Amino acid sequence: ATYSIGSYQQTEKAENFFVNVDLDYDDKLIVSGMIRRDGSSSFGEDERYQTYYRGSLAYRITQDLDISNVQEWKVRASYGTSGQRPPFAAQYETYNVSAAGISPNILGNNAIKPSTVAELEIGTDLSFLDRFSFVANYALANVENDYLLVPLPPIAGYSAQWQNVGQIENKTLEFGLNGQLVNTKDVSWSFNVSWDKTSQTITDLGGVPPYTLAAGGALTLFRIEEGVSYGAMYGNIIATSLDQLITDADGFVINYGSGLTLSDFEVNPDGYVIQAGTHGTADESVVYVFDEATGERLVGKIGDTNPDFKMGISTNYSYKGFGVYALLDWVQGGDVYNYTKQLLYFNYRHEDLETYTNEGYHFNYMQGSSLYNLSDANQHFVEDASYVKLRELAFSYTLGQDKLGALGQYVSDVKFSVIGRNLLTFTNYTGWDPEVALRSNSTNYRLDEYAYPNFRTFSASVQVRF
Repeated sequence: ATYSIGSYQQTEKAENFFVNVDLDYDDKLIVSGMIRRDGSSSFGEDERYQTYYRGSLAYRITQDLDISNVQEWKVRASYGTSGQRPPFAAQYETYNVSAAGISPNILGNNAIKPSTVAELEIGTDLSFLDRFSFVANYALANVENDYLLVPLPPIAGYSAQWQNVGQIENKTLEFGLNGQLVNTKDVSWSFNVSWDKTSQTITDLGGVPPYTLAAGGALTLFRIEEGVSYGAMYGNIIATSLDQLITDADGFVINYGSGLTLSDFEVNPDGYVIQAGTHGTADESVVYVFDEATGERLVGKIGDTNPDFKMGISTNYSYKGFGVYALLDWVQGGDVYNYTKQLLYFNYRHEDLETYTNEGYHFNYMQGSSLYNLSDANQHFVEDASYVKLRELAFSYTLGQDKLGALGQYVSDVKFSVIGRNLLTFTNYTGWDPEVALRSNSTNYRLDEYAYPNFRTFSASVQVRF
């Protein structure tokens, strides 16, 4: 038998000091400010303390102006900084222990410090018609000294080191609207709608050359490079047009061996370039775009995890004692890399084998250096992860004191509820659930590697108020 034995101990010390000031002039001009000094043993021994600050200003316009059907209108702006602590082990050397011995793993960095997030936010709040509220925000955030696990050259003796080299710019626009559509003695109906869009771009790497992060068991996928969006996927590109093929001085295509010209290729029903006459045979194989400089398969952008926008819609309806609550989540755009599908191609277990076979393809088309691509990333496994989810649906019934009889003198009301969560998902994603992500970064690194889908759950409750 083989046993795996391990132990772990972590001790962290932190100190925090802050000064906060709030000023309110005539209930219309509101000023707030704070300075904070943070210290932590998670920072490198040369960077134990960091200083952060925040300032905000708000003006309630309706305190000076009387606007018809507008109960409240406020404009506001704020600017501040905060910090994110690096991993506990970032300042220490780590090693791999195996039956073969002990080998260096991560090089420690005693100058590691927290990343600094500086954010400017401007917005407005509006209440109108005695039943609606609207909010709008624009935020520009810059993350400086972001800590990234940077690969090291073999001469270093260690595979990588945590370094403060990253700078990321985030732009976010968000809107919210909620209101009371009906509010009578017997009927109440309210709603809430939120919408937001975020873009993230790596703006500086501090001189570190671009690199692609490992994701999953054997895949390098997420690109870290100046000017590239944070969450961009890079991999080999399958040619979808004969214009993408590269020819030498004699007119021969270099993408696919030698002795073939452009007339020897065609586009198959799947939309990929193949050698003419091989469709449906064991010789059918996709053609990859080549890099003219290196003569190797080109590595380029094949996807981006950042969605076009996200939206949430909820409503709450009640009629006498009956109540209904529903919540919809909508994510539009943003890609997921379906690594589960790619791995199942290799094992001849994905349903695509049956689909392709019924369409006249040979099973070799999905294997080896063709679509499977020897387990290297390519655009065939990048899928649009847009979805609409019925996140929650709840039904309730409340018995008031007037319906509780003699019990009413002791109990205010009794509420019975039935709640369902993750009930329905509408998506074109072919995996189990488009709402997947890599553990190390659940926001940006959207990779499906045998990810378990979200549970559909049902629950019931009884609430008694005295």
